[in-house]
Amino acid sequence: MSKKEYQNKLKDSPLDYVFMFVPLEHSYLAALEEDSMLCQYAYDKNVVLTTQSLLLPMMRTIEIILKIDKRDKNVENVIAMVNAFYEKYVGFAASFEEVGDKLSKAQKSYNTAKLRLTTGKDNMCSWIEKIREKSGIKTTKRLETVIEFEGD
Repeated sequence: MSKKEYQNKLKDSPLDYVFMFVPLEHSYLAALEEDSMLCQYAYDKNVVLTTQSLLLPMMRTIEIILKIDKRDKNVENVIAMVNAFYEKYVGFAASFEEVGDKLSKAQKSYNTAKLRLTTGKDNMCSWIEKIREKSGIKTTKRLETVIEFEGD
């Protein structure tokens, strides 16, 4: 049976062993009495001998092992997702910090511009008002009501 290499027939996941079912348990026991190393010999050839009384427990064991393997693969996938999420989070946190820095700089620039335009010593509004007063320009609006900024 080992020469057939059934365990290598699956391309994606070759098997470690194949099972050889011996339907008559008393024949299996008689063979073991004749050669006590028969199971070891078969095992060394990647063949596991099984009988009717052993087949169901072996199949149940295989089922449990496959479930554990599937769960382990799911855990590996979740860990990979968590790692990727963590990398994204670190990148987002850095970007968020950068946005805060740029907002702070923008606020500083806004305050500097406002100071130069309206509230600082010798600001542009005061100059415009002086020019209006000296030139005799007649307007319907006053500059103080025009220069009202949101957030003041």
